[in-house]
Amino acid sequence: MLALARIAADDGLVICWEVQPENAGAQRFYRRLGAGLFTKVIAGWRPESYLGLLLPETGEAATAA
Repeated sequence: MLALARIAADDGLVICWEVQPENAGAQRFYRRLGAGLFTKVIAGWRPESYLGLLLPETGEAATAA
């Protein structure tokens, strides 16, 4: 983590990563480093869900949203 911090420090970047909600040990570790833990929802869009929305020839939207 310190190697990552050294790289990010040059540009003042925020470092983000994910941890499973049930991984209490990792959450303790990250809190000890001073990281903030935030609840969020992660959305995923699988090809079987979006391919039917595209026109085969152009890849453009088949219908207006």
